Amino acid sequence: MKKQKIQLIILAVLLVAAALTFYIVKSRNDAARAAQPLIGKYTAFSIPSSDFKSVSIDNHMNDDPTVPEVVLVRDGKNWKFADSDAEVDTMRANQLLSLIINIPSDHELTDVDKDAYGLDDPITVVVTEKDGTEHVLLFGDKNDYVGEYYMRNEDTGKVYLVGEKLFAQVCVTEKSMTKQTEQTEQ
Repeated sequence: MKKQKIQLIILAVLLVAAALTFYIVKSRNDAARAAQPLIGKYTAFSIPSSDFKSVSIDNHMNDDPTVPEVVLVRDGKNWKFADSDAEVDTMRANQLLSLIINIPSDHELTDVDKDAYGLDDPITVVVTEKDGTEHVLLFGDKNDYVGEYYMRNEDTGKVYLVGEKLFAQVCVTEKSMTKQTEQTEQ
């Protein structure tokens, strides 16, 4: 009986040690995964957040020629429209920034005709750095097979397939980026 109790205690200790080891390994993996930026096989576009100054989005997708391009300028932690006194929705602007400054892709296409894939009539995004350097990103049609959108980085001339979440963020208007107040909601 005493021998069985000792075996049972040893088994319980081993079980607790295994569970603790599993928890520690899982916690470290989860923390490492959370610390990683979005990943893909390719980096379609990337600049350091500290270098970012502004983004201009010419979104013609709504087929309304009266809708002007949206130009968002970051000043420290604050955002403003370049051509309007309306208050920018800071949360939306920060989401856009986090997606724009580091664009991963699992698919890179080379030697692609600029007129293919909807890139002849794209949504044009111009990212401007503090030193005045401009980067032009063109967003085209959706690839229904993989559910992603064609994006051409004009700096490299390469075309990538990028996620729907990013595409949805660049399909903005000034109205959609304006902070909603109780008065504007009514």
